[in-house]
Amino acid sequence: MTDAVLQNSEAEVSTTHYRVPRGDGQFLIEPALSFTPNLISENQSLLNNPDVQIWEKTLSQWRTEARRELVERKSCHCADHGSLISKLWILTGHQPELIHPGVLIKNMLVDYVAKLVGGVGMHVTIDSDTVKSRRISIPTEKNESLTKQQIVVDNWPIGIPWQEIGIRNRQLFDSFPERVQARLSPLKQPNVVDAYWQSVSKHVKSSGDIVDGLIAGRQSVERELGISNQELRLTDLAETDSFHSFLAHIICDARKFCSAYNQALASYRERYGLKNNSHPMPDLILKEHEIELPFWIWSAEHPQRHGLYLLWQNENWTLTNHAGWSLKLPAQSTCTSESLQVVLQEISSQGFRIRTRALITTLYMRLFLADWFIHGIGGAKYDEVTDEIIRLYFQMKPPHFQVASGTVWLPLQNVPVTGEDEISELKQKLRRAEQNPETILSEEQQSDARDLLLEKQELISEQKAASTTGLSRRERRLRTPENQKRYYRFEEIREQLLKLASEPIQQLDKQLEQAEHLAKQRAVATDREYPFCLYPLETLQKMQEKFNQITEQ
Repeated sequence: MTDAVLQNSEAEVSTTHYRVPRGDGQFLIEPALSFTPNLISENQSLLNNPDVQIWEKTLSQWRTEARRELVERKSCHCADHGSLISKLWILTGHQPELIHPGVLIKNMLVDYVAKLVGGVGMHVTIDSDTVKSRRISIPTEKNESLTKQQIVVDNWPIGIPWQEIGIRNRQLFDSFPERVQARLSPLKQPNVVDAYWQSVSKHVKSSGDIVDGLIAGRQSVERELGISNQELRLTDLAETDSFHSFLAHIICDARKFCSAYNQALASYRERYGLKNNSHPMPDLILKEHEIELPFWIWSAEHPQRHGLYLLWQNENWTLTNHAGWSLKLPAQSTCTSESLQVVLQEISSQGFRIRTRALITTLYMRLFLADWFIHGIGGAKYDEVTDEIIRLYFQMKPPHFQVASGTVWLPLQNVPVTGEDEISELKQKLRRAEQNPETILSEEQQSDARDLLLEKQELISEQKAASTTGLSRRERRLRTPENQKRYYRFEEIREQLLKLASEPIQQLDKQLEQAEHLAKQRAVATDREYPFCLYPLETLQKMQEKFNQITEQ
């Protein structure tokens, strides 16, 4: 047994704390690019090691078969199919939604690393994920102030997998860029939304497939930036025999696999001190007669995702979604991964989709396809759980991955410059003025309040002299009436000084109110989550140029 295979599951796991870049033009790439080639070499040694066996085959055999099947199906639209299987595959993935530039940076990095190591960059669109929103946010102007407005893209049904989405309201869909441009706060240069949506619409109208359209629109912009990654969809993977075999083996060993899944979640929660058992995702149900599998199932006819379960009924296991669909599996004595694979293929041919949940999706891509996987920050945090599943169930070290993100602000005109430092200073000044109004009085006002200020200083001196430190309880009680008298007089003086300082304090209040108002507008202007199609091409090209500068260091 080599170092690639764990002797036991007690591998050292460290916590990670990725920080989202907030400043304009800031990037996160971790580990640093200087380490990437060596880490990819380590991954190759691990993934091609003959001692790493998964379900009675070497991992290398699994990977070769999975890749060959994808290439032969021409799902990735590659020109040179023959050499592609043996190349280094640099992967990333994301939902088909309208992404922000920080996500686009992952694709830049995939393209760069692929060219660096002579491999092929691939983006996998996770079309099994559900539509979370049918709107995007844009910065707009209202009453001469910046604010956010929601723009509906189309009347997509929330909670339905992207794979099943088509155009729901042609008028809304076609008018999307026009409605964006009419409401978007003025930019310093024209943005790419018109050209982007033209490409989206062209592909949607020819195929009826929203996902293909969104991919084509993104690629049209990426080509302008010199990004030339291949495109896959999770559906491409999920319809292969290799993927069905992967699912079948997990179902055959469901109790052990799901136990490792739950144990990995428990380890993550303990590591980060999380008390909520639904974070980062709930445990799978694992009972004597019921096992919740880490898969989703739905059909083209009923495209609502449901969990997939194994139920023990009448001395046999049944697959069910607990929503009216079930399928009795082969008798336990004859149920093998091969027979289950046939069942899964039959289910697929009947219009049902069985797809992996998030952790298992990246587990499959990292183990069975990729030589190097690039995550965003959220995916990287979740894949700490995936790493632990790999250790616990497959008894092997997880392959390394990289994390990439970044922030680019929209180049809006007249962006307010007020920051948190100014607000903090004004708040501090206002608190000081309310407690000690004399600090904000003019020289003339201080002269008018001379008697009050002298009396206050005398009271302060008396208070210091009347310290009760070292006195007995009885002695302290005797001094209480004088202390209370001084305190009440202090408050009377402060109230009189506050009346004198009312005007400058009101001015301070107005300054703070204005600063906070400007800060809210600045927060709108510098939000990093706006879709990349709102940006001018020049801004995205500058982002690419800055990325190139980082790679040249």
